[in-house]
Amino acid sequence: MIRAVIFDFDGVIADSDRAEFESFRQAFQKYGVTLTLTEFLESRGGTSLEIIGIILKKKRIRLSATEICEAKQKIYEIIIPGIKPFDEIIGLINRLENYKLAVASSGSTKNIEKMILKFGVRDKFDAVVGSEDIRRGKPDPEVFLLAARKLKTLPKNCLVIEDSLVGFKAARKAGMECIILSGKH
Repeated sequence: MIRAVIFDFDGVIADSDRAEFESFRQAFQKYGVTLTLTEFLESRGGTSLEIIGIILKKKRIRLSATEICEAKQKIYEIIIPGIKPFDEIIGLINRLENYKLAVASSGSTKNIEKMILKFGVRDKFDAVVGSEDIRRGKPDPEVFLLAARKLKTLPKNCLVIEDSLVGFKAARKAGMECIILSGKH
């Protein structure tokens, strides 16, 4: 029986995919590296640091992933005000009164907290788990398992709402049911 619903953030609650790509693109550009949308999409799923590491490895470039990640975060913080929620998902969150709710994302916990507060739904969530709380990003199930622990709910009683294949894989590895969204809901 489903007792808790765990939402991914980017691409599920927030229409932030373009902003995410743009912050990565500009951060790499600062170091003289061109990043295409295809390269970004092929590397998505993990934490920002993991994504940057994957891209650097694929491009065979020796740069500090940590420095690029810090630059990406600064750029993203400038872009945040323009990010909008998906109204359909905000409506769903507001209707799920009989369930425990969490956000579990490989994105920054700090950014997620800012955004769900801005979207007017922070009080609906019993837990928020992001990159600062985990060691490994998706497809590792750690983010979802930690969310279930914070909700004091068994993984088998959790439903995950995701928009990526790596998120789907992470949810299934965690022993949770998963709905994967496509398009713009």
